[in-house]
Amino acid sequence: MKLTEIKCPRCRVLVRIPKFWLIGLEGVFYCKQCKKHFKIDYRIGAVLSGIGFAASFAVIQFTAYFTSAFTMIVSVVLFLPLGVFFSFLLRRTFLVTKNNWNKQ
Repeated sequence: MKLTEIKCPRCRVLVRIPKFWLIGLEGVFYCKQCKKHFKIDYRIGAVLSGIGFAASFAVIQFTAYFTSAFTMIVSVVLFLPLGVFFSFLLRRTFLVTKNNWNKQ
């Protein structure tokens, strides 16, 4: 299973996460086989994205603290991609656990 796929809790088919959802835009997407919809409330998505960007900022600060101040210049370029990646991981994890709770 890839990072951009989740397993449908109803029919156990792999469902691809759409590209717009990867970059942080909330939306509803469906399993093509059983038509189960996957979604996160936009408020929870915003909170998880904020936590992801805070984690990205913390990684940059720790990198500059443990290496040197010059690496912070390089790390600032990585702030946005790292924040999008961390927020995607948090939202994906929340989506999978939320749908597994609803399965029972």
